[in-house]
Amino acid sequence: MAQDLITSLDPYNGVCEKYENGKRRMYVILSPEEVAAGKTTCWTELDIQNKGIKNFSPHLWELRHLTALYLNNNKISRLPPEICQLQNLVHLDLSNNKLRSLPVELGDMLKLHDLLLTNNSIRLLPYELGRLFQLTKLELEGNPLTPELLQKSREVNGTQKLLQFLLDTLEAPASPPDRPWLTVREKTGKHRAKICRGFYGQKSRCRDKPKCQKSRPRRGQNHENRGNVAAKIVKIAAMSRQKS
Repeated sequence: MAQDLITSLDPYNGVCEKYENGKRRMYVILSPEEVAAGKTTCWTELDIQNKGIKNFSPHLWELRHLTALYLNNNKISRLPPEICQLQNLVHLDLSNNKLRSLPVELGDMLKLHDLLLTNNSIRLLPYELGRLFQLTKLELEGNPLTPELLQKSREVNGTQKLLQFLLDTLEAPASPPDRPWLTVREKTGKHRAKICRGFYGQKSRCRDKPKCQKSRPRRGQNHENRGNVAAKIVKIAAMSRQKS
């Protein structure tokens, strides 16, 4: 995509101004003396286009304040999963490179609005991209993707339709492993219950009605038993008086 890019550098104040598509971008370039003095800048964009780079420095992932990263027109063949550490990125331009695949961690960059991937060698898209709910611009032209994906991206609201398709295809998380069930006997020796050990080691009681109802006393049965015992005591006392 042709872009009207004019760059001017003021050597006196170290301010670099860029005009791209009519939008002004500015950041400050510190002198070696300022860097040695510990001075920092608050720039939020990094432009590394047309540099012929193939690999990334690990220090790039420390720039977590970035909101825009321009890596287009280089020779990048692999995008490291560490890029997900740039959680504040809103604009990511990787067009005109040699990418063959994308890391699944790209789906964790939830603030992304623009993802430009035109003219690469990408054959498959990770389903995790479907989690990028704020993505409004996804450019995929010039990649050997399946006709189905390319067709969806070209439709009206193609980005949203493609993201929904990827999200629907995303596999559900694996279910927790089967929990062992243990049958235990209480102190009475009659009542039985099943206790299962939960996924996080917690215990929960599971009522076993068919087995437990036989040994459980019915409502009011305790009072009936007490009444029967009292009646027997009165009867025995009366018999003892008659004999005396």
